[in-house]
Amino acid sequence: LKQFRLWHHLGLIIRTGRSSCSRLHFGLAGRNMFKCFAGCGGGSAPSQIVMFGLDGAGKTTLLYRLKLQWKDITHALENIREQNADPGYHYEEFTSKIVRSYGIWDVPGTPEMIPMWPAFYRYVQVCAVLFVVNGSDEFAGQDERIIQARELMFKLLQEDELRNAAFILIINDHEPETTEVELQLETRSNFEFLCDCLGVAEIEATNTHFHPVHFNCSKITHAS
Repeated sequence: LKQFRLWHHLGLIIRTGRSSCSRLHFGLAGRNMFKCFAGCGGGSAPSQIVMFGLDGAGKTTLLYRLKLQWKDITHALENIREQNADPGYHYEEFTSKIVRSYGIWDVPGTPEMIPMWPAFYRYVQVCAVLFVVNGSDEFAGQDERIIQARELMFKLLQEDELRNAAFILIINDHEPETTEVELQLETRSNFEFLCDCLGVAEIEATNTHFHPVHFNCSKITHAS
């Protein structure tokens, strides 16, 4: 059933460019990131962006924080999944001054869905990839999951259909509970550690379309 819904949805995008747009704005960090998006925008149909990453990385949270600024999105998604009401992948469209009209595919990173990832860029022309990685301390301590994320990211970077696409690595920062004393210190991030583990320096040396960023997906807003 999920496969049927996927192919039906892909067909709608290809034929009609279906749109239910919301306007999206980014600050300085966003503008620097979007310098990689030279191939996006300009056409009559929405440019297509795919968002990949392992399950639990924060992809769906990011999508609907951008779309709806839904403050309690994390808990709402947990309830939906517990009720088996989540269709799996999600698609929303946006507009911005930088990329104009574009759609973002949020593709699950479960073992069942990872083999289906190519369907989201081999049958739809993709201008950018967002690869989201869980930046929590728990994930940073899971060597096997980090290696899996690295292997999947490198595989996507080598795909012929994505060679000219912008590729944005997003480390989803998780802010731990802090005491009043700890609040005086800088917010801790696993960004540099995970970039080292994921081989970011190696990628940046050869890929001008690649750009790593980090922020808390559950707190992103239109203004930020």
